[in-house]
Amino acid sequence: MWAIILSYLLQILQSSKGKQSRAEEFLSDGTWTRPANVDFVRVVAVGGGGTGGNGGGGRCGGGGGGGGFFDAIIDVTGTPVGDAIAVTIGTTDVATTFGALLSAPAGGVGGTNSLDGVNGACGGGGGAGVGAGGGGGGCGGIGGNATSSAANPYVSGGGDGTVGGGGGAGGCAVAETGGAGGIGVPWPGPTGGFVGGGGGGGSENASGAGGPGSSGGGNGGHASIGTDAVANSGSGGGGGADAAGIAGGDGGTGKLVVIWEA
Repeated sequence: MWAIILSYLLQILQSSKGKQSRAEEFLSDGTWTRPANVDFVRVVAVGGGGTGGNGGGGRCGGGGGGGGFFDAIIDVTGTPVGDAIAVTIGTTDVATTFGALLSAPAGGVGGTNSLDGVNGACGGGGGAGVGAGGGGGGCGGIGGNATSSAANPYVSGGGDGTVGGGGGAGGCAVAETGGAGGIGVPWPGPTGGFVGGGGGGGSENASGAGGPGSSGGGNGGHASIGTDAVANSGSGGGGGADAAGIAGGDGGTGKLVVIWEA
């Protein structure tokens, strides 16, 4: 791995005179064509966000986890100059890929099972990335960005992820607020912002409040379905409220950027 990174840095130093950094960002499926004199590229990708958990029947859905975040130096010498590498942008619960060279996994789906008949479901875990796991789904004290009470001590925010924020736990006690989604990570591509945040947890149907999503993640539902995450955020969908047939929101689509010197 270190040899690849050093080769990439040497390529930049040797080619920097009279050349500029180039970036091609993908918000939908496409192809990247290898230019001449480019052996290594930096690829940054986030997978699709996880679906929020369904509510109903004494359950408040957990928020979906943020997609896995990858930032890696990739050797492209196996692709002839002028040939293309396929880019697939992950939709809800689907990985984002750069050919067979990189795959950023989707975030975890929010839980739907009641913990004890009162408490809501756990949030989905954030997608794992290179060298680190995603933020844990909210439950049992992970995170801490949400309210809790003696009636429901399990509600918590999703863990902030270095590579994908966890979804917030559902909050099914009376007047409980669903867990907040874990914070995502900064995006280095042209569109900027944060990606890979967790969706908020759903709440009980009468007087609760859905948890807020993070970094474009969907908000948890209150007497409603969880909201969908923002497109190309790679963030999780919000969890559904405690009412029959209340679904969780969809996770956001991912995105990918290729950066090189030319």
